[in-house]
Amino acid sequence: MIDPHFRPLLDTRLDDCPQAMAWSGDGQLLAVGGAGGGVVVLDVESGQALARWHAHEAGLFALDWQPGTHRLATSGQDGYARVWQPSTDGFEQIFAVRQSCEWVEHCAWQPKGRLLAVAAGRQVNIYDPAGKLLQDYTYDDSTVAAIAWRPAGAQLALAGYNSVWVCSPQDSRSSPDRLRWRGSMISVSWNPAGSVIAAGCQDATVHFWRLRDGDNSQMTGYETKPRQLAWSNSGDWLATDGSSDVILWSFRKPGPEGMPPTTLRMHRKPVKTLAFAPKGTLLLSGCAGGTICLWNKLDDFVSPLASQRSEAGVELLAWHPTVGRKMFAAACADGDVCVYTLPTVMR
Repeated sequence: MIDPHFRPLLDTRLDDCPQAMAWSGDGQLLAVGGAGGGVVVLDVESGQALARWHAHEAGLFALDWQPGTHRLATSGQDGYARVWQPSTDGFEQIFAVRQSCEWVEHCAWQPKGRLLAVAAGRQVNIYDPAGKLLQDYTYDDSTVAAIAWRPAGAQLALAGYNSVWVCSPQDSRSSPDRLRWRGSMISVSWNPAGSVIAAGCQDATVHFWRLRDGDNSQMTGYETKPRQLAWSNSGDWLATDGSSDVILWSFRKPGPEGMPPTTLRMHRKPVKTLAFAPKGTLLLSGCAGGTICLWNKLDDFVSPLASQRSEAGVELLAWHPTVGRKMFAAACADGDVCVYTLPTVMR
């Protein structure tokens, strides 16, 4: 069922369950990778698939566009991270780098596009855009569960067991700063100002560190371990999963310490994906039951501005990166990928 507020612009299908999805920085292209290793790149204006190819033989974990280009990094279960660029026949591989173990779970470009971080097992390697190894880190206590670049800098956060590391790859003489916390961190995210790091934990809590003053706090009460951490562009709100509700922590003074979270209730199944619009507080949420909700008020007991149901669970949501262009992509467990626009009255 399609809500009349959601206007489908294009619709396509993968051969398997979507694993990763990202817009190119200019918003012209949308890349979606499937768990089986296939990638499709869509041209949003024409509504056509520019390319389809098998990027990783044993399966795909992650993909990320290099900022300022149409180069796409991917990583998968074949032990490689690969970088691709457009060609006359679709997309061609520029280089591939072999990692220390078969499962290469993370790849992410630094916000200025000068560095590519690749994580496999305990090893994190930093490459330049030509595939030259510049720096490497070996995480002490566990596999690296998540990585995240500082939004406006060159620091990289690594999450795992007992700590979050903050690394400065461009300074070869520096050692990682370790934000210690007993337990296993499974997700990590910086606020837009780069002054707060939040981590979802295995024990169904969220922990965060205020980097300027060294304070840290723990948020409890989740039903399951939170994997989704989405910041509003102002940094005032942190949206998380961890139940069938969307849990929101206010970082406006005096919160969130000592303050109850805001709870958005609509989904009947666990929330699986969250995305704030590039500007403002429009928030998308999607759940395992197939419901997509669009929220324009972040208060308890409010109803979503719009919602719709899909036949399969919602795996991924992503806003178009251009401020003011209210368009988003949704990918469901059955392989359906759709791009929607919102009517002018909702913008």
